[in-house]
Amino acid sequence: MLAAAATLYSEYLVCMEEPEIHLNPLLQRKLLQYLEAETDNQYLIATHSAAMLDSELGSIFHVRQEDSRSIVNHAFSPNDRYAICADLGYRASDLVQANAIIWVEGPSDRIYLNKWISLIDPEMIEGIDYSIMFYGGALLNSLTAADDEVVTDFIKLKRLNRNVSIIIDSDKKGSRYHINATKKRVQKEILDYGDYSLVTNCYTIENYVPPRLLADAVAAVHPRTKFIPCEDEWQNPLGSIDHPNKPEIARCVVEAWDESTPWPFDLKKEIEKLVKFIHDAN
Repeated sequence: MLAAAATLYSEYLVCMEEPEIHLNPLLQRKLLQYLEAETDNQYLIATHSAAMLDSELGSIFHVRQEDSRSIVNHAFSPNDRYAICADLGYRASDLVQANAIIWVEGPSDRIYLNKWISLIDPEMIEGIDYSIMFYGGALLNSLTAADDEVVTDFIKLKRLNRNVSIIIDSDKKGSRYHINATKKRVQKEILDYGDYSLVTNCYTIENYVPPRLLADAVAAVHPRTKFIPCEDEWQNPLGSIDHPNKPEIARCVVEAWDESTPWPFDLKKEIEKLVKFIHDAN
């Protein structure tokens, strides 16, 4: 009813009072996505919903009572938004996540994954169908087979979400090399739960980028740097660059990557498995 009413109006200011009363968190996110993509109104929404407060589609204002007056502040930073949730009585364990979590090493991995997922299934939406979280290479490297307690604590991340997948750079220097014991252990723990895990079939995730796209991206981001292409997939493709800006390089790559771009190695097969994992979780 809310979506239908909002569709009938054009270029109006539409006020909504607590739409979450009749919508579960997933539908709240889908409603906001629909209003942003399919209508041209401006919306003023009064809400107590953490799912709506978590959206990046609009500005958030914190309204509180003080000395019989309503005080309104723009909730600009994450700390401001946290203060709203605290005032509303939310705890971290109350917050609802997407139905699937993909753990990756860093921001550039997220940029590539979102692009590849969209090529396989353009209707999949990050934040609704899945979320991407960062574990950081240093954290994974600190997990050793001898330290079972630390490894167990890492796997307890499933308590945050029951559908967990993880993408790990192999860092192998050749096809005959083996991944280290930590990566084997983490991958096995994830697979034992029936979830999805990928250890790259190359040195790192950037090896999945066609060399021409990567060279053009590096030239755009680091114009004064000479880019030396890899001889094979077991070399670091950005190893010739001092302090590469990996997120910006990734953004340039995905802007140029389209449906005609070839999928190197086993990339397409693995992304299709990941998309199926997300579908099953939803």
